[in-house]
Amino acid sequence: MSTSTTPNSQTPPRATIFVHIPKTAGMSLTKTVVEQYKGRVHERMGGNHDLVALLERPAHDRARIGLITGHLSLENPLSDCDVPSPEILTMIREPISRVISLYTYMRRMPGHHLYPLIKEHNLSLADMFTDRFTDKTIEYDNFQTRMLAGLECTHKHFGAITEADLQQALSRVETMGVVVGIQEYFEASIALYSHQLGWDESKITIHQTNTGEELAKKAKRKDSDEYQPTDADLDAIRTHNALDIQLYETLKDHAISEFTRLNLKGDFPRATARPSFIP
Repeated sequence: MSTSTTPNSQTPPRATIFVHIPKTAGMSLTKTVVEQYKGRVHERMGGNHDLVALLERPAHDRARIGLITGHLSLENPLSDCDVPSPEILTMIREPISRVISLYTYMRRMPGHHLYPLIKEHNLSLADMFTDRFTDKTIEYDNFQTRMLAGLECTHKHFGAITEADLQQALSRVETMGVVVGIQEYFEASIALYSHQLGWDESKITIHQTNTGEELAKKAKRKDSDEYQPTDADLDAIRTHNALDIQLYETLKDHAISEFTRLNLKGDFPRATARPSFIP
């Protein structure tokens, strides 16, 4: 976890939280979010261990925070501070493509903690769902539902997420007023965030890293570096992400209705270079 701020910055009247679900164009979106909230005290989460550490800090210290981004479950770490409830946004992705992307990333990134395991055992995507490895592969098991259902659900063992957890995730999204974008509709989602959160559109730039348009182009390329799943892989993904599929369809339908109602198209300028790693 890291903290940054700008000299003479003031605590904003309402903090903003970006829940970055892995492999949902979060790097692209993080850069856009950070550009909107320059000058705020910014906490970067590397995982729920950072969220737990943040919750242990004194309320007066947390009350200074104006922006929280990163891999954290849907929680309000400022709930016991004397500040307004934060704005919250997230991005979700079609679950089958998300899991394929996750596996592709893990098997080609030597720095990832599961890279040695995949290489040593020559693991296929379907192998990631077998009992031998599921203590290490929780991100393959209804992980979008887990993150939106709250911190408690991310600690449940592989296969333990239920319909009740799905309903909890949907309920939390509604009651906490989360603005949900859809990766396959990335540009329209940016427009939705801008409309709902009052963004300065002159500061919005689309950073092209697995946005909806980029995903469509990648799918058409025969030489794509994306892993090509087998039938066994796809069956395993569907079995262990049935709740994520329901979550995605429900939230996608709602988002599309908002895009239509508000006539959102997301015609923003595009960056000429891919975003670099954001610490």
